[in-house]
Amino acid sequence: MNGAIAARRGDVIVTYFGLVVLATLVGVAMPRLFSRPAMAPAVAIQLAISPQALAEGGVIRVQAPMGKAFQVDGSYASYRAQSGYLVRSAGQLLMVGGAGARSGCSLNYEPGSPAVLADPCWGTRYSLDGMPMRAAGQRPLPRLAWRLTGRYSIEVKLGT
Repeated sequence: MNGAIAARRGDVIVTYFGLVVLATLVGVAMPRLFSRPAMAPAVAIQLAISPQALAEGGVIRVQAPMGKAFQVDGSYASYRAQSGYLVRSAGQLLMVGGAGARSGCSLNYEPGSPAVLADPCWGTRYSLDGMPMRAAGQRPLPRLAWRLTGRYSIEVKLGT
């Protein structure tokens, strides 16, 4: 045998099947141990006009499905965004919450120069990027998590 150790055929088979069982267990356990967090649910919304064609100062109001709210970015724990405004401000497309940050009242879009989102309850006026106008200490409107999915469609993440 020249110094080589010969394994018995039964030992080789047992070792082989042991490795197969071990690989199967690792394959089942690994995804559970290192699973990714669940993706936030989202809702697809069809629009009447293309967001890319939205002119500077243009606004599209978007409504969440009945009983749902959009996901809000940042530190707005109590803010429930049942609606939002997709706007083109300073050349960027962004989506801001559709209710006053302090009052919770639905905002009204007021076209003009400059176009604003107005809170009818508190009288606060917001620029289209969500920043309060002439209101010291007032918080800006929250941003909503969204993405463009087609020429006339967007996807907005829903809150949990």
